[in-house]
Formats: sequence, structure tokens, C-alpha cells
Amino acid sequence: MSSTKLTHLNPSNIKNASLKFRSFAGSLALYLIPVFGNRIVFPFLLKICMKNCRNFCLNPYLASYFFKEKLLVNLPVKTITHSMRDWVVADKSKMHMSDYFIGSGEWDNILTEINTMPVLKEAKQLMEKDWDFKNTKMYLALIKRMESGNPSKKQHILLDSKEKIDDYFLRYQKLYLSIKENGFKNTLSDSRPIGIAINKDGSISKLPGGKHRYSIAYVLGLPSIMVEIRMIHREYLQKICNDYNLDFIEGILKIAQLVNKN
Repeated sequence: MSSTKLTHLNPSNIKNASLKFRSFAGSLALYLIPVFGNRIVFPFLLKICMKNCRNFCLNPYLASYFFKEKLLVNLPVKTITHSMRDWVVADKSKMHMSDYFIGSGEWDNILTEINTMPVLKEAKQLMEKDWDFKNTKMYLALIKRMESGNPSKKQHILLDSKEKIDDYFLRYQKLYLSIKENGFKNTLSDSRPIGIAINKDGSISKLPGGKHRYSIAYVLGLPSIMVEIRMIHREYLQKICNDYNLDFIEGILKIAQLVNKN
């Protein structure tokens, strides 16, 4: 369904029922990983997905379980030029882009240039002010919104008090210092690697999640970061399989090899 036009959906328009259902579906997927992500079932599901499902399909946790570290690639930070929106609409269906391993449709409307990412702008401001966050425009803007009764939400936390705003920036600074001193891989051991998506032309975009870690790596000028392939456009996977005469599993491994090489 490559002709499908995807459109961005403002997260504020997502109802609590949809969020609860997504949380339930994610928990169920995690529980069923050993069943559907093993070496026998996953290739079968992938084949069905590629042959019969023309929309988005397969949970990325299943792919991570099946391929393990084989989907991890070392990527120059500035190779990632675009960021994918969190919530999108396709054929009237609301979807979160972190929930699918095989993608489809036209992605132009759901990609934004990485330099426009608000968290990256924050990181640049903080670097310029030597992390004196109370003297940044964004800090004052968050205070103003809080005082007006329309507080912002950061990292799923409603910043409705000065203490919460201060805590947000202190946690941000702690993460910055950890990456600066220990390197990107050794920051949060319980965090998943930053996810990337491979478009139908082979270009790379950052998936939702890990915005702060990526932004810090960017402003620090780190040469490369470890990321995980968590979405592949079906047309690109099919092209690689055709070009190299591979099955779908081999094609995914070939894509990881090509991304890592580049």
C-alpha cells in the first residue's frame, strides 16, 4: 500500500482509551515474545506480513527478540537527517510509529528535519548557556505556560510546578554529563537503543523515543552512536531481497549490513 498517504496526528487528540489500549497491546506483545519471536514462528509471521498485509504489521519487540544484536548498527550521528512523528493516521486508523516493524505508505508527511526537533533545540540552548537552564528562553517559556494554567508535558510528566520544571532540566543535565563522561553506550543500561526506520529509498529516520539521548550525542559532536533498526519499509525490504536473491530474514540481515557499512 505504498500509495497510502500518512498524516501526522497531534498527540493531544489521542483519547485515553486509545492510550490504554496501546499500553495493553504492548504488554501483551512483551508477554508473547518467546512464542511469536522464536526462530520458527517469526519467519512465518514475517512472510505472511510481507505477502498478505499491505499496511503496517509485526511488533518490533518480536524482531528484536529474533535477531538480537544483529539489528544493532553503529551509525554516524548526523546520518540521521529526519525524525518520524509519534502518532499518524493511515486509512482512518490511528497508529504509533514505535509499534510496527514492517512499514508501508508514503512517509513524507510524517517526517520532520532533525534540526527542527524541539529537544535538540533545547540541547543547543543549554550548551550555549553552559547548562544554566534558568537563564534560557525555553525555561522561561515553561514557567510562563505553567503560570497561565496550560503546562507543558515532557517525558510523559506534566510540568505544572516550578519544582517539576527544575527537575526536568536537572535530569536532562545528569544524562548529558553521563554521556559526556562515560560515552553513549554506557548511560542507561535499562534503556533500549535509539530506534531507526529505513524508508523505501534506503534513507534513515529516527523513530520516536530517545530524543534526549540523541540530542545530547548531537550537541557533543559524537562521531557515531549505536542504534537499532526497528522499522523497515516493505518496498525496500522486497527490493533488497530481489536484488540479492534473498529470503526475507536474509534480506533484513543484508539491510543491517548495508546500514552498518555506510
